Amino acid sequence: YDDLIFVSPNAVRFAIAAISIHHQRIFAIGGATANILRQHHIQHHLPAGEKADSESLLASPLLGEMQGRRVLIIRGNGGRPLLGDTLIKRGAVVDYAEIYQRRCPDVDAAPLLQKWPQQIDAVIVTSNAIIDNLLHLCRNHPVVLQTPLVVISQRMMKHAQELGFQQIQVAAGASETELLHTLCQQWG
Repeated sequence: YDDLIFVSPNAVRFAIAAISIHHQRIFAIGGATANILRQHHIQHHLPAGEKADSESLLASPLLGEMQGRRVLIIRGNGGRPLLGDTLIKRGAVVDYAEIYQRRCPDVDAAPLLQKWPQQIDAVIVTSNAIIDNLLHLCRNHPVVLQTPLVVISQRMMKHAQELGFQQIQVAAGASETELLHTLCQQWG
């Protein structure tokens, strides 16, 4: 491959021992992903901008002309198609290494729902899959939908609104600092 794109911290954690890195360009989606690559002493490119997301990476001149480049996108199962589809349109040959699974845990949420109003002031979610799993586990319980929700993108906000969440704030990014700042700014 000419380019390796790690889309999450888990992508790095689960793939790093199995991937041979030589002369490829390495890209990280998100600051947390970049930090783990740094811990492994891997030189990488991080998208510019506050979000450092797929959209920011696609705006990079480094991924402008992709004719004939072979790209491996390292991600969890069922990731968003935007990155790969766009690179294919730019002429790249794209493969996916889906190296971990995202799935809803099999737990009884009833005990949590009983304590929810007294113990949960806000919920932070970093993917649409997390939103979907939360609602599945809690069976769309009204107390969950009324709880303030912090998301990391406008896309996630739209998804949460469509599912019935009533109080949604978009953080400037997915880092702990940005998420905490949003919580404090909005709800004290």
